[in-house]
Amino acid sequence: MKRLWIGILVLAVTLAAGLGLWRCADRFCGGISRTLEDSAAMAQQARWDEANALTDQARAQWEQYRDFFAAFTDHEPVEEVGSLFRQLEIYAACRDACGYATTCVQLSSLADAIREAHGMQWWTVL
Repeated sequence: MKRLWIGILVLAVTLAAGLGLWRCADRFCGGISRTLEDSAAMAQQARWDEANALTDQARAQWEQYRDFFAAFTDHEPVEEVGSLFRQLEIYAACRDACGYATTCVQLSSLADAIREAHGMQWWTVL
């Protein structure tokens, strides 16, 4: 009987950890995605100060949780986010609105993909 309760406890802890990861990824990646979409819109309107401020905000959020996502997600998207943020710096320096907006949308899509990869679907619970 003791083993049964230990097994139930292990399953409950695993489920709670999965729910916590899903909630964190959903809240965090959704916020970054919206911020980057707003930044792309500002760049297309040639409002560079606001676009750079939004991008800096998204980068700061990403850097805060980058190690967490590197530990619990696939490393390739995490590394790609870093390289895309570096590309944004180049587009901002050149004032290339099209390249800047495109890269912001790519980053937003990548954040959404990370969020969806760790979303709670019935097959991930099983």
